[in-house]
Amino acid sequence: MHKRKQPGLRVLLYVGRFRPKSKHDFGEDLVRRISRGRHSIAGLILSKGDPLTIRMRNSGIPVFNLLPILDQPLSEIKASLRDRKCKENLSAWLGKLSALNPDIGVVFYGGWLPPELFRLPVRGFVNYHPAPLPDLRGVEPDTFAVLEGRKTMWGTVHKVSSSYDEGSIIGRTTQMKVARYMTPVVVWHTLTEYGINAVLRALDRIYNGGVIFEKQAKGSAGLAATRKRARFESVIKWNSDTPDMIHRRLLAFCGQDISIRLKADVGGKRYCVRDLEIHRGRFPGRPGDIIGWYGGRGKYLKQPVVCAKGGVVVLELGRLIRLGAESSEEPLFNIIPSCRRRQITDVRTIRRSIFLE
Repeated sequence: MHKRKQPGLRVLLYVGRFRPKSKHDFGEDLVRRISRGRHSIAGLILSKGDPLTIRMRNSGIPVFNLLPILDQPLSEIKASLRDRKCKENLSAWLGKLSALNPDIGVVFYGGWLPPELFRLPVRGFVNYHPAPLPDLRGVEPDTFAVLEGRKTMWGTVHKVSSSYDEGSIIGRTTQMKVARYMTPVVVWHTLTEYGINAVLRALDRIYNGGVIFEKQAKGSAGLAATRKRARFESVIKWNSDTPDMIHRRLLAFCGQDISIRLKADVGGKRYCVRDLEIHRGRFPGRPGDIIGWYGGRGKYLKQPVVCAKGGVVVLELGRLIRLGAESSEEPLFNIIPSCRRRQITDVRTIRRSIFLE
């Protein structure tokens, strides 16, 4: 005689619009993996208009649209919640979710939500962050993984605290190796895929009572500081950047589209950089000096050859931008692939192009 399968956790799942979904929807993968296992989806929160909505409703999963006031920047959310009507709408929405009687909540690439929501499930909420915590807390952790030249990365499952991402760690993904030519997009997608397994393992441990809570160390940058730091790091620092650092900046800001372009100060003006090629060796001039204009064929024809520490850089320049005016940055011209590319420029042509000898 077979024993009846014991019911698992009733999960209130919030799949945010910040998840990778351009070619493959990892949010749908998580929903289906939870549904096929011992646990069940009590309710699914999605942004209004999310393409996942129709498919999930057709599968019989209860879908709740995220309130519009909660689907905006944090400062605007808090301003909206001062309005009496908005508070009433939030209270009614929370009442519908509370009626689901969820055991636990899971956030997968969601934005900030009011603490009242996180108190609804008996066991609170957990969140998946696609990076180590606390040192890569905040937005764009894959970008900083590339910028910092990290050799390995992993994702973190943690309890949601009142400050959202500072709760105790309850699980990690397996580690991934970050290869030399890997762009942030590849890091992001890989850790998202790993994160689905990590969330499922965390749910099982919580259900079985075998979870160990690891307090996060204090410190690390917050959301706004991380975005601000990304803009600072998007500019080539000629006086200090090594060829490897310039290469990492190229991967970080031309290997994905996060509305922050790679930039360089050339001839006293700041430009967006569409692409570049680096050649190591001894060349005349000081870091940041234009020492010639490339004389070869292709997209680098008549583009500046700039001296760098330990070599030269041939730049494909884009739009001229005003200092401190991010709005004048151009749309991403071309996303470079996550692989070693055959170079268009060559040292012999570069040396023939040099006017500073």
